Amino acid sequence: TFPHLDVTPPLYLKSIGLEGPLLVLLEEDNLGVYLQKDKANPENVTVFDTLEGKDKNISVETLAYNLRDVRSDQIIRTTRMPKEAILVIMDSSSSMQDECYDKVTKMKRIDAVKQLFHAFANRSMAYDFKHVIGLMRVGGKATILRT
Repeated sequence: TFPHLDVTPPLYLKSIGLEGPLLVLLEEDNLGVYLQKDKANPENVTVFDTLEGKDKNISVETLAYNLRDVRSDQIIRTTRMPKEAILVIMDSSSSMQDECYDKVTKMKRIDAVKQLFHAFANRSMAYDFKHVIGLMRVGGKATILRT
């Protein structure tokens, strides 16, 4: 996975020891970059507004209120009833450690599957489909990885 590409919930920015840069929504249609906490007022953070091209000092509480996002962790909660639930089952047996495609790419099968899942999930979220997607790993025993 690529954790540096995850959008960080506003209230998570209150965490102690948090280091930027992190992606954060400034508005529903404006993605910004968290840079640092305001040393004078720890409730405020400095972000780079990509649309305006400049740094801004904003209140974490106000940002969370405006976005209606009160999560303080990276857990995604369903806010509407899905019309469909999709569960992708991934083989994690030892054969998935083999290289796929060819010897030049040096990509393991399991890494290719992970990238395909993330691309599918991200594209589905971008189209705002009314469904939930989960990933389950099956090897020696079944494990839920992400919902």
